[in-house]
Amino acid sequence: MRHESWITRIYGYEAFRDDSAKFISAHYDRRAGTLKEEYMIYSKKDTNIHVKAFYSYTAKKFQNIDYSLSKQLDSIKKMKLYEIKIFQPSKYYENYKLTMDGFEQRYTLEALEVPDQKKFLSIFNRYLRDIGKSR
Repeated sequence: MRHESWITRIYGYEAFRDDSAKFISAHYDRRAGTLKEEYMIYSKKDTNIHVKAFYSYTAKKFQNIDYSLSKQLDSIKKMKLYEIKIFQPSKYYENYKLTMDGFEQRYTLEALEVPDQKKFLSIFNRYLRDIGKSR
């Protein structure tokens, strides 16, 4: 299953397309070139189930990277979506006499420094050869 098909189906473009995302607030920082938006996302099956979602976009970073958390949202905002934070509140289920703890999920793009690129590529290529041999 592709990355985009599980994260963004729940918290990406699909939430906006089917009207389950309700806008709360936005903050644009012109100097940093960032936009942060907050939404409440409701379950279509049970509107008592909801999450608070924060979407962070950048106009300056990651523009030369083809990978995306949501190409559709990048295209709509004309900025790169670089972080999605989801807060699920705790919920009590009467049927089961059970409280499910709240939790946070975070999906982010980050630039990582690779000090020795040749060594890194050598190890990575060796890994690719090794897994090819094991099949």
